[in-house]
Amino acid sequence: MRFAIWFVVEGTSDGIPAEVWNLLKKGGGDSGLAELDPNNIATRNWLLGQLAGVSAYVGDNWKWLRASLDSKTHTGFRFVKAKIHRVNGKIRYYFSGYSKSNLVFGPGGFGPGHDRIMSIFGGAGKANSAFKATAAGVVGTFKGNALISFIFGSASAMAEWQDDVSKDGYDLAASLLTTIVKSIFSAAVTVVIVTCLVLLIMLVFGASMSVVAVGALTIGVGVAVSYGTDYLDKKLGKMVMGESHNDGLAAVLAEHMRQSVHYHWSYLKKKLLWNYEEAVF
Repeated sequence: MRFAIWFVVEGTSDGIPAEVWNLLKKGGGDSGLAELDPNNIATRNWLLGQLAGVSAYVGDNWKWLRASLDSKTHTGFRFVKAKIHRVNGKIRYYFSGYSKSNLVFGPGGFGPGHDRIMSIFGGAGKANSAFKATAAGVVGTFKGNALISFIFGSASAMAEWQDDVSKDGYDLAASLLTTIVKSIFSAAVTVVIVTCLVLLIMLVFGASMSVVAVGALTIGVGVAVSYGTDYLDKKLGKMVMGESHNDGLAAVLAEHMRQSVHYHWSYLKKKLLWNYEEAVF
């Protein structure tokens, strides 16, 4: 018996305007910012990805971000501020600078486990709450506006892959998998860093902090963590594959997948009684 088995991985850009798709295809080259970006990470697609991420964060947290700038107070426009106090040995958050009509911030103290504190401050002040906030940040990567941002990043990876004739389906699969891992890692690290900074500023130094400043801090830390993650990814990839490789750990994973499939294919040819005519991977 003769069988011809073909393994084909095809990316599709259905529904994406041709101009946008072509823009993404050419957006993964040199960043052109040699002095500011010696690691060549801030490519056009990377910058567009960060813009998408910022837009997603603002969209998903718009309610409290908008409420943190209150123009209806008795003294006019004010920034809503938060301060941490210890009450009976427990950490409580108190807000000031909001009007009576502000339904997001209210009187009284809020514990680290309160939904409002979890979403704004990452549950800072209690290990259990901080852990839950970190988990929520990871899950949030694949929900709401953040999901759209993640899809944009995946589309960019697919467009860059499609434009590089030297790459095959293994490279695409590896690129998409590493994109998922890096997104999860970046989301978790961002929440942890912001939580630690909030505790340092508000608990250790006893300073009050504008709520909108926490949002800005989260965005800034998120971009920095994303850059650091991509830098680490590239460095580890070069350590394994050599200095000439710029695709990070995706190249390592793609090569492992390629060798694994070929190994098992050869094993099957020896074990089974069939006669295979051709197999294209």
